Amino acid sequence: MGSKLILISGLLGLLGCATVVITNIIGILVVDAHNPISDTISGLAIGKYAWIQDFGLDVFAVGLIACAIGLYVFRRGGIRWRVGVLLLGILGFDIFLIAEHNQYANRVDSDGAAIHLYCVYVLGILFALLTFLTASGLRKLGESWYRFGLWTSLIWTVAAPLFLITPTGWDGIYERGVALIMVTWVVGISWLLVQQGYQRLLVRQA
Repeated sequence: MGSKLILISGLLGLLGCATVVITNIIGILVVDAHNPISDTISGLAIGKYAWIQDFGLDVFAVGLIACAIGLYVFRRGGIRWRVGVLLLGILGFDIFLIAEHNQYANRVDSDGAAIHLYCVYVLGILFALLTFLTASGLRKLGESWYRFGLWTSLIWTVAAPLFLITPTGWDGIYERGVALIMVTWVVGISWLLVQQGYQRLLVRQA
């Protein structure tokens, strides 16, 4: 059961990553006057096509929660690993909230805008922490996995806060670049889960 769960978790993680990227591209193509360089991702969540980007974020959130479950079953470390995995699951729920409040992102006078902003801040902190906390557990799989987790945490910690001071003419492309850091890490972790789950299934069937 554990092997299948790890495998399925990884597949759901990959599905989430593919979906959020594809829906962002589709949104850019169909939303009128959306400029991916100057307009942020939240700009795609306004109007009749808002559901496209929100759907992508929802599926991505499911993928994150699935990866958290898979990593918990995988058990690569002690308390730091478990806390990091817990934060990954919380991040998934946080992204659900972001998707639900995306339409308020540019309305500074609404409660929805405040919730959206708080969730974005929480996202930045959670991802920096969870990638750092899980890196040591990944080291048991090889030095390259450890460096992958650690460098992801470092690059994110430096790059994510700079979004707050990015000129509005460039904040769309910068936000997408920062988001790609997260997607890349989730792709890597998802692929790891797929590999490990599949290998365990083969061993059990041998």
